[in-house]
Amino acid sequence: MQFIDGDVGVGEKRRGIAISSAVIPVSWMIMLSLFFPHPKPYRVTYLVGALAIGIVVSALSAFTARSIRRSGEVIFTPLSVLGTCCLLALSVGLFDVSSGGQVGIYRMSLCLTVGFVAIIGDLTMNVIAFLFVFGVLIWSTWASGTTGGPMMATVLVDGSALAAVQLMVAIAVRSTFGRGKLREGLQTFNQVASSAETIEGGLEACLPMVESVMATDHVVAFIGDDSRNEYLVKSAWPAYEDGDLELRDSPEFAEAINRHTTIITEEHCFMPVGFAGTGNLVLVIHKKVEGNEFSIKNLLSDFNYETADALASSLVRMINRVALKVQIRRESQTDPLTGLPSRIVLLEHMENDMARAQVTRDPLSVAMIDLDHLKHYNEEKGTLSGDRLLKEVASIMSAAARSHDLLVRYSGGEFCLWFPETGVEGATYMVERIREALGPSLNGTDVTLSAGVASWDGNEGSGALLRRVDQALFSAKQQGRDQVVAASFLPG
Repeated sequence: MQFIDGDVGVGEKRRGIAISSAVIPVSWMIMLSLFFPHPKPYRVTYLVGALAIGIVVSALSAFTARSIRRSGEVIFTPLSVLGTCCLLALSVGLFDVSSGGQVGIYRMSLCLTVGFVAIIGDLTMNVIAFLFVFGVLIWSTWASGTTGGPMMATVLVDGSALAAVQLMVAIAVRSTFGRGKLREGLQTFNQVASSAETIEGGLEACLPMVESVMATDHVVAFIGDDSRNEYLVKSAWPAYEDGDLELRDSPEFAEAINRHTTIITEEHCFMPVGFAGTGNLVLVIHKKVEGNEFSIKNLLSDFNYETADALASSLVRMINRVALKVQIRRESQTDPLTGLPSRIVLLEHMENDMARAQVTRDPLSVAMIDLDHLKHYNEEKGTLSGDRLLKEVASIMSAAARSHDLLVRYSGGEFCLWFPETGVEGATYMVERIREALGPSLNGTDVTLSAGVASWDGNEGSGALLRRVDQALFSAKQQGRDQVVAASFLPG
């Protein structure tokens, strides 16, 4: 027995205040009705009992509401709420009997009791409340002197009305709470999805969150491989199962892809959520069934198109955000003119290789290369010609470098070459080879190549090493340009 969403804390406090505050005016309105004239005299015994219970219920409710408002502590349980509602129902029954059951003056107030429980209670609480209130209805009808056919008709009509009220309130409340749960679930889902840096990371973080939005116990993410024309399992929650691959062979899977829309069956939800890298991403969500498949809880499940569409929209936004992040990251790491990596990539490689070389003791070297007189060439030939020359130089240097070397455009006419597992002599030789390869392209221009080379000393940071190689480049220019100078060969 519990409240319908099983929450504690703020949710219970609000419900407690609402229920306790609502019971008080109901109790007093019933008691105030005693002052209106009735055709029959009141039956004092029942009246005293009804008044006593009404006063107790009002006092307990007022005390509960006041305590929650002041201290914030939840001092009641689902059982105590159910007991309060049952006492209210008994009080209504006693009032009805005390008045002689005249035209069911108080009897319809019983609807309020089952309504209260329908708002806050689970299935067990609703069944107990209905049986108790129905019992009070039967007893009050009999005790009021109605017997035989009229009693059966009264019980049947009023009991049906009670059941209808309880069912309609329960459906309405669960629908409202379901939408609230959906909003909260999607908000949490979006918060988790917004931090994803890759599709893989986003799925790993988001698949467990699907449970907070839809009634599921297993989710599989398929991604299309357009080159092989098939779908592969990208991720699964809580774990990959043997039968997961068979889901892609179902006609609903193909229909969802072909129609680009969500398809829901009795057991699964097939949800295409957009293009992700190599092909379409499709989620298959298994429906979680609790107890009887046709129970009210399962029939009112959030496993529906409205929820699925909201979830799909969140996943599409996640994929778009990740794609945008990847694009921004790629653009920040790539020089738009030459297509070479940027200095951000250089610094990352330097730090990683230096950390590794601290253990392996492998040599590391770097070269700073600058095109001499490039500014004069741009002024004479135009910047478009200068850009074409830069792209040609970048292409020749890339072809001349080794596969494990890193060539980046550092700035303007400057390039930087990172040489893993290479000493200063090897790096100098490589730069000289590149300078010779550029000769034919630079013939007929005033542009030449100057370079500085430096080896890592095993302790300095990337910034210090770049400052040393920049000093070597400056020395090459000071000595007449069109040459390579190694930092270890500098005087002093």
